[in-house]
Amino acid sequence: MKITRQFIISSAIHVTIVLLLLAVTVRSAKLLKPKPYRVTLTAGESAAQPAQVEQPAPTPVPPPPKVKTKTPKIVTRKVKKKKIKKIKTIKPLDENPIKPLPPLKPAPKRTGAVTGPGISTGGDSVWDLMVQNRITENWAQPSKAETGADPPTVEYEIVVERSGKISNIRLKRSSGISSLDNSALDALRKSDPLPKLPKTFNGQSKTVPVIFRIKDSF
Repeated sequence: MKITRQFIISSAIHVTIVLLLLAVTVRSAKLLKPKPYRVTLTAGESAAQPAQVEQPAPTPVPPPPKVKTKTPKIVTRKVKKKKIKKIKTIKPLDENPIKPLPPLKPAPKRTGAVTGPGISTGGDSVWDLMVQNRITENWAQPSKAETGADPPTVEYEIVVERSGKISNIRLKRSSGISSLDNSALDALRKSDPLPKLPKTFNGQSKTVPVIFRIKDSF
């Protein structure tokens, strides 16, 4: 039996592969081999109890630094006491320095010719004066050419409720001049409502005569 060259080369290759596999297997077994642990048994412990494994001691943690707290200082101040002045008693005055106002004098009755737009209600109280002023402001007097040189007077009679509303207007005495009568009637209508009746008046309404006079000079 002759050994050829090819057989020798093939055998050498197979032997090399087998050696490499053995080397790898041995190295892997060494790497997978578990590391041994050190176990210490104390006296009095039974073998049945689990072995205590020594663990590394924990590193000591330094305590936190102490914070110094400052106590606040209480500052006291002396307060000066104020002297309370004595209140002087007010002596009563022997006489009252405020003098009372004199009573209103009634307006004198006009006779003959008058000097202004005369509107009279037949009274001299404060309410009568207020009514006369209200009607005078709303009276548009006719011209002298319409009334003549010596115009007469016109008189109306009105009924005033407690609220000041004029409930009735009646022509009591005509002047004979339509422009004068109509101007007086318009003034009464524009003045409605009038000031409220005074509280001293007991009735529910008041009948008031209103006389219109044209002033002499324009």
